[in-house]
Amino acid sequence: SDLRLIASAPIFDFIWKADITRTVHVGTSAQYWSKVFENAVSEGGDGYLYMDYGATALASAVITARKVLDHDGRIRILEIENQALRKEIEQLKKAA
Repeated sequence: SDLRLIASAPIFDFIWKADITRTVHVGTSAQYWSKVFENAVSEGGDGYLYMDYGATALASAVITARKVLDHDGRIRILEIENQALRKEIEQLKKAA
């Protein structure tokens, strides 16, 4: 599923080779995302792959929200079913 692909994305610390301040950044693999969400990755004139973190974050948030809404609906249905079954069990206990 899309959510599994997002959850499987590698995350790591890195320092840009040209960064003389040696600032540590957090990132992910453009190579990975180019296979999962190709519109979030572009190749620069220097041949390097570049991530559009905003597009990746937006897509990830939307996919996650859809899954949460799906789970919320399924949980509500199961809670109603569970409540009905509990009533049925209580009625069966009283009848026994």
